[in-house]
Amino acid sequence: MFFKLNNISKHYGSESEGNLRKVLDGLSLEIKEGESIAILGPSGSGKTTLLNIMGTLDRPDSGEVYFRNDTVYSGKNNIDTHALNPSNQPQPGIISTDQIAASKRDPDQNHAVSKSIFPADVKSELRSVTKHDADSAHSSQKVAQPDAESLFAPEDNLVNFSTQELDTFRNEKIGFVFQMHHLLPQCTLFENILIPTLTIRDKRIRAERLERARELMIRVGIWEQRDQMPGHVSGGESQRAAVVRALINKPALLLADEPTGALDEDNVSKLALLLLEINKTDGVTLVVVTHSVALATRMDTVYELKNGKLRIKDLKA
Repeated sequence: MFFKLNNISKHYGSESEGNLRKVLDGLSLEIKEGESIAILGPSGSGKTTLLNIMGTLDRPDSGEVYFRNDTVYSGKNNIDTHALNPSNQPQPGIISTDQIAASKRDPDQNHAVSKSIFPADVKSELRSVTKHDADSAHSSQKVAQPDAESLFAPEDNLVNFSTQELDTFRNEKIGFVFQMHHLLPQCTLFENILIPTLTIRDKRIRAERLERARELMIRVGIWEQRDQMPGHVSGGESQRAAVVRALINKPALLLADEPTGALDEDNVSKLALLLLEINKTDGVTLVVVTHSVALATRMDTVYELKNGKLRIKDLKA
């Protein structure tokens, strides 16, 4: 077993004020490594809340969230997050909120017109990667599967992690794809994809991630657009860049919240095939929240979220 939600509950409002709303009510779910899952449900049923809890962006009111992977996350040795910098002083290789706000661009041309938010050493490495021969894509190897009967240990319960530990864990083990690509408009596609790697201090790992970015961009067909700003490429290309960004740190779990919601029919099909290819060839566990029955039917298992609980849904019935 890879991931487990045990008796998860989440509510909003207050019973004393008469506006208590139970979004998740004793929900449980078990996922095997490498599995693909779709979660269906009407708007307001709690799908995004569930995904946020799975991705450690939110905590449940009660219950346990277990995660077990054969690769232990590196913790503070290689990752340096904003949460680990209480003085909020700028650090090499880390983008601060102030730097992003200060990076101005021409609103008409969508081009950066001030100093890049990327440190000089990272910019140099980025340029060196673009000089590599980009004729062939990287062939990925399938990840070995752990014993499905493995039991979770107390230290596997993410609910017990501190905020700092969750920041580190999330950056390394979980990838997110949202309905809107959320690319920074003042950065190129290549720079956007590399943003999750800027907290990595180990130069060897950072170099590996640069090469991985190049290989993934070739694989999904956006390498030629690497120096373009998001405003100068199509919605489908931007969403593919968002998928690569989610994969850049080699996550074990990929969470997608309505990833095809803003795409046309042709790009919906292309993105669905891309997500499934990544799931099968790279062994990345995939959880997709969607309204699209066509997308859901491509997954190994389909669940419906209703009245705060999940139940398996047979779309072929």
